[in-house]
Formats: sequence, structure tokens, C-alpha cells
Amino acid sequence: MKRTRNLLSAYLTHSPNSCMELLRQCHNIGASLNDSGHRFMKARLIDKKYSKVFPYLKYVDAVGYDWTFCNQRISGKSQQKMFQKRAGRTNVVTIANKLGHTYIEEKMFDYIILTQTSAPYAIAVASYDDICRYFEHTGDKITASIPHEHLDFIVHPSEGIDFAGEETYDYGRLMDTLLDQMLEKGILKPTEELVLSG
Repeated sequence: MKRTRNLLSAYLTHSPNSCMELLRQCHNIGASLNDSGHRFMKARLIDKKYSKVFPYLKYVDAVGYDWTFCNQRISGKSQQKMFQKRAGRTNVVTIANKLGHTYIEEKMFDYIILTQTSAPYAIAVASYDDICRYFEHTGDKITASIPHEHLDFIVHPSEGIDFAGEETYDYGRLMDTLLDQMLEKGILKPTEELVLSG
């Protein structure tokens, strides 16, 4: 039986179809938005998909967190390889880019959802209080490698979730095509640039 130490974990665990839809979206995006210019857009797509398949996760995109859930602030982090099996902890996760903010004393979020966006696809939840001791303040960001014992796995890597054989889409090319169409239709003047932010 899966461990659910909080209401958020219970909510996600009791929505297995929504979990599969979310992870299938990660598969569909594939590696098409992994370059540095598109990475923020990939995170935003995943964050918005969470809100669509889990209606009680309200997308807010605030400093330090991405959703609200039952008056709690929820952060979301996703990366291709999130969970190390042999080490029993996550790979290094960027918890926050400081961007001039001081997070040393401030509690940024209440819970965090971690998503592994390549096979075997996986989702886990942790509370801020359980993981903040692992925060490393380096330069302009906060990172952490979190022991699995502090995670509630909603979908565990050992389940081997894969969507091999299903189509992936080149979202990067689609975005570039849309920008070209906007320029051609005069929505943007030829001298202006469209800035896409996460």
C-alpha cells in the first residue's frame, strides 16, 4: 500500500487516471523542450496540465510555488531523471532560483510535487518541513537531493510506467511556427520580440 502522509498525497493517489494522463503528456512532450530556451515553457505546460487533470490544484504561478490546494502552497519540479534507485534519493533538484529574493528564513511552499518526465515515469510528494534540512544555498539558487524516505510516491519508478510506441510531438517547432505566424499577421511588429516566460 502506498504511503500517504498528507491530504495532497491522498488526493493524487486516489486519481490514478489523472496521474496517467499527466505522465502521458510528459511523454508526448518528449525531449522537444529540453533546450535552455524552451525549458521554462516545458515546466509551464506540465504545471498547467496538473491543474487540468487535478481540479483542486489551482494554478497560480507565484514566487516559490505553482498551485494552491486546500489553502496550502504547492511547488512543482520536473526533470527527466528525478529519482536515483541505487542512491535512494533524488538527483539534485533546483528548488528555487533566488532572483533577488531571500529564502533563507522564508518558507516558500508547504508541499512539493516531483515529476520524473522520462521512463520510468514517476510522481512523488514531500512536505517542506521534511525536506528543508537538505536545501543547499549555492550562488543564485537553492538545490536539494532528497532521500526517498521523505517522499510519498504517487507513482513509483518501480512500476515501470512507459508509453513506448506512443507518439511524441515537437512542441519546440510548433512554438517557432506560431511565432512566425504572429509575425506574418502583424500581431508583432517585425522589430519586436515575443518574450516567453515561465
